[in-house]
Amino acid sequence: MTAQPNLAFRSLKSSHPTPQAEREAIVANPGFGKYFTDHMVSIDWTLEQGWHDAALKPYGVFYPPDPSSGPVCTLGGNVASN
Repeated sequence: MTAQPNLAFRSLKSSHPTPQAEREAIVANPGFGKYFTDHMVSIDWTLEQGWHDAALKPYGVFYPPDPSSGPVCTLGGNVASN
């Protein structure tokens, strides 16, 4: 695999960011699993393109792949089956 020296990130701002005073209180006493960030990073990978379509985007729904079902399942299959 070849290295990709300049992976550009798109940046999409959250439409409802945590207010500054609340953020400072959270940072002062975070507590594990109690608070979540306003944003998340998403990067796609394919055999043909390697890492691509990198984005910093508002926190939202995320469908991590199930490694055990890789050969037989797709996201559409997961959604349709549940």
